[in-house]
Amino acid sequence: MFNHARVIAIFLAIAILAATPSLQASWPSDGRAICTVPGTQDTPVIVADGLGGAIIVFRDNRAINTDIYAQRVDADGNVLWLVDAMPICTANNVQSLPLVIPDGSGGAIIAWQDFRSGNVVDIYAQRVNSSG
Repeated sequence: MFNHARVIAIFLAIAILAATPSLQASWPSDGRAICTVPGTQDTPVIVADGLGGAIIVFRDNRAINTDIYAQRVDADGNVLWLVDAMPICTANNVQSLPLVIPDGSGGAIIAWQDFRSGNVVDIYAQRVNSSG
């Protein structure tokens, strides 16, 4: 028995997929550089920004101690904040183990472990808007 509704639904799905530009069209097959400054960048965490892109947060030791930096990319992988990432926390001593959640407006709330008080470990958080 021929199901017209099913055939129409399949054709509509194919038409929508064909009309939708590929979100991965501009992404290179071997990845996109997020931060390439000298030093080590590690422990990346990523969250969707709610606008088709993402926010990547990571630990960075471009200075003497590790700090927290972030970068936002659009759906095509283009960086939207500073070329080598936005500083989130560059306080004295070590900041590490970043976590991130979206704020619902293209930005994020970022939390991390912070040793700015010396041997005491504290938790800090910062909200960044969609502009960084």
